[in-house]
Amino acid sequence: MSLSKNFFLRLFDFSFSKFMAVEAVEIVGIFYVIGMVFAALMAVVIITEGFNNGLTLGIGSLVVAPLVFSSYIILLRIGLEEILITLGINEKTKQLENP
Repeated sequence: MSLSKNFFLRLFDFSFSKFMAVEAVEIVGIFYVIGMVFAALMAVVIITEGFNNGLTLGIGSLVVAPLVFSSYIILLRIGLEEILITLGINEKTKQLENP
């Protein structure tokens, strides 16, 4: 992953004349991986705590944990795509303003 020097210059641009997130789109993939790891750990904790509290709760947690994992991943993906779409709209609007 190659972040340009402009990324760090834009980080300290207090006039907010240019957005730094446009250049950092590849960071979204990193956030997605981190979110997936978090969701997997959350599912493991749900299953472990379920079996620690009894067999019935353990079996129930085997059903609930994949649903929680899937729901979290779907919402994470939708949220990250929404960020990318918003950044894309911003760039297209700038192109329309300055042909």
